[in-house]
Amino acid sequence: MRGAGIRRVGGDVEVLDLPEPRALAADEVLVEVVAAGIGNWDDIVRTGGWDVGVSPPMALGVQGTGRIVLVGEEVTGLAAGDEVLTHPLPLREQGTWAERLIAPADLVARKPAGVSWEVAGRFRCPH
Repeated sequence: MRGAGIRRVGGDVEVLDLPEPRALAADEVLVEVVAAGIGNWDDIVRTGGWDVGVSPPMALGVQGTGRIVLVGEEVTGLAAGDEVLTHPLPLREQGTWAERLIAPADLVARKPAGVSWEVAGRFRCPH
């Protein structure tokens, strides 16, 4: 799997080859990322000023939107193929700048049908 991120705290953002996502926990979903937000907070994470739950090497990004690929065994109300957006902090694995993202199902919301992928990738999920 590929992603944009850092090999070390303070390093340059680059394209990384990352491990494939691990098996899901019961409360998680796997999202194929279509679009991700970019903001000053990503540079704060890059330089070590914000602990988002994982450490380098890692894909950056804390906002994103995409399609659910898999759901954990305890997840209800969401299914493979659903279009969703998320702000999955703390991160459980890679950030939203990766091709696929593991997120807790309770930090995922359906993408409004009339909203483009690019716009949805900027929103924070209501919690």
